[in-house]
Amino acid sequence: MFAARGGFVNAAVSVTPQWYNMTPAEANAGVANWVSTGTRTLTNSVALGNVIWSVQDAYRAGVAFPTNGNVYMCPSAKRANTILEIDPRTLSAREVNTSLNLTAAATNNFVGGCLGDDGKIYWPPYDHNKVLVADPANSTYSLQDWGVSLSNKKYFTAVAANGKIYAIGQSDMLVINTTANTAFTSTYGILSGTTAARNIAGVRSIKDGNIYFGPYVNVHVLRMDVTNNVLSSNNYGITTSMSQSTQGAANGKNGNVYFTNYLTSGGVRVLNPTANIMTTLGSGGTRTIGGCMGPDGNVYAAGQNNPMFIDVTGGGFTQPVSYMPTGALRGGVMFVNNKLLTLPSGTANTHIAITTVPGTGDSGDFAANFQLSSFSNMEG
Repeated sequence: MFAARGGFVNAAVSVTPQWYNMTPAEANAGVANWVSTGTRTLTNSVALGNVIWSVQDAYRAGVAFPTNGNVYMCPSAKRANTILEIDPRTLSAREVNTSLNLTAAATNNFVGGCLGDDGKIYWPPYDHNKVLVADPANSTYSLQDWGVSLSNKKYFTAVAANGKIYAIGQSDMLVINTTANTAFTSTYGILSGTTAARNIAGVRSIKDGNIYFGPYVNVHVLRMDVTNNVLSSNNYGITTSMSQSTQGAANGKNGNVYFTNYLTSGGVRVLNPTANIMTTLGSGGTRTIGGCMGPDGNVYAAGQNNPMFIDVTGGGFTQPVSYMPTGALRGGVMFVNNKLLTLPSGTANTHIAITTVPGTGDSGDFAANFQLSSFSNMEG
């Protein structure tokens, strides 16, 4: 997502691409040699308190914004017409009034979202009936449906690619064309029935440029071919249950996609897009939520119980309780302003934990643009 700008440009990238124009080849070449340069430490936190974070999942789906480097979260379980603005540098947060009706549903109005290629933030509806669109640079906010019925669609995760946003719901996929300002929904011939929380975490691969949505209630990985507009489903021959297995998806610097495990009975699912195979890494689990690539090219996940660090080179994972929080901070994890932010969910820990992860990808125009792109995406 967002990192501070500086002078670093990876030697493999001749011209630093803008985040919305970044190709898989540019992303892959830029992160391939990222390594750790120091000790990871739990350095700070942003206190939210019980007024802002009055209920579990008060706000969700943190998205970093390129103009000011702040993080914005949409209202979910909280009955409020506000979005949450977080400044990781000043360690402050405030609720911003949108003057919109964001409480059309009793709870879980919005759950997932992402940054569009037009520089606006899009949060598709979960129990709400319209998409919340935010342009913090101009302090403008709107609710859109583009003439499409979106009531009770339960869109859980959204990923951007090639000027479009793809959101998976309980019965179809919502595709928003941010350039043409249009939208449509489709089952793509495979999204039948009404399966809430079908696939709740996705990321765009730095290898083939397609979007992979990890399984949750659905037991298959969904692959969105963004070039040919084709959605396919595959369990990759994994015979052990993948039900409720994934609440996070992230690229590793090695080009694999990592689906961080949620249930304690499963291991991390590792997808190799080039070979089109998926394997299981380790066994057991810690009910991890979210996932992102850090500035060392490895993968980090927040913990409902304990967090997770995946060494994508060494091929193992550990529970980094010394530098990432444990317990109720389970709203996902993201890399922003050279730090890892672990976002809250429950009311037991109403703060955002900040972890310093020194690495060669922690600064510079390429790092900033990569972290804003769809290749660097937290859960939902």
